Amino acid sequence: MMKKRGQLTIFILIAIMIIAIIILFFLLRNKSPITLTGGNEESPESFLQNCIKDKFSKGVDLISSQGGYVSNTLNIGYDDKKVSYLCYSTLNYQKCINQEPVLITHLETEIKNYLSVEISSCWDKLTLGMQEKGYTVNVKKYNYTGVKLTPGKAIIELKNAEIRLTKTEESLKYNKFRLNFNTKLYDLAVVVQEIVSQEAKFCNFENLGYMMIHPETKITEKTFRDETTIYIVEDRKTKEQFFFAVRSCAIPGGIG
Repeated sequence: MMKKRGQLTIFILIAIMIIAIIILFFLLRNKSPITLTGGNEESPESFLQNCIKDKFSKGVDLISSQGGYVSNTLNIGYDDKKVSYLCYSTLNYQKCINQEPVLITHLETEIKNYLSVEISSCWDKLTLGMQEKGYTVNVKKYNYTGVKLTPGKAIIELKNAEIRLTKTEESLKYNKFRLNFNTKLYDLAVVVQEIVSQEAKFCNFENLGYMMIHPETKITEKTFRDETTIYIVEDRKTKEQFFFAVRSCAIPGGIG
């Protein structure tokens, strides 16, 4: 009986050791969080996302309020905004010409350029914060390929980036930086493209019919004396808006 109890004790100890080894393996395998300046526990990827998010939001708001541009000379002033024409004709009775046939790609480029300096600054803050916490930092500079707009979000991927951190016996490696931001810009742009397409073909867009089929979208029109129409496309749930202008098949005299 004593012999069996001894064997049982040995088996229990072995089982405990195996479980401890497995737990230790997964703890060492996972990337541990880094304490950066500001005292928050977060990974380098999370730090970059938090660092960039305010600038990203400002950029999307600015671009959405100005017809898809940070700056554009072909615009009309409206409510302290410079709203760009996305379909325009200088001649009366003539159909407008689509100014941005590949609108979503254009928006991605505008956001990419707007965020370029901020991303570089946040990357420098990231490496400095790690050094201040006692890490030896080896960095392979990222390749900022741009912004990808998809339904409900925007994705920024820093390709070929790599950060190696060393402190005493601890060594960490990060080589994937994929930042996700919630925005309805892609979804709004799809609606904008449809409006512009119909204005260019038919000199008109039937917004009430469109909203009956797509109740998640609100479309408002403001028409001016020179026959310019400003469209405001809004996501009813998030309240995000996109402003743009159209001048198509203008009639001399216009609306008073």
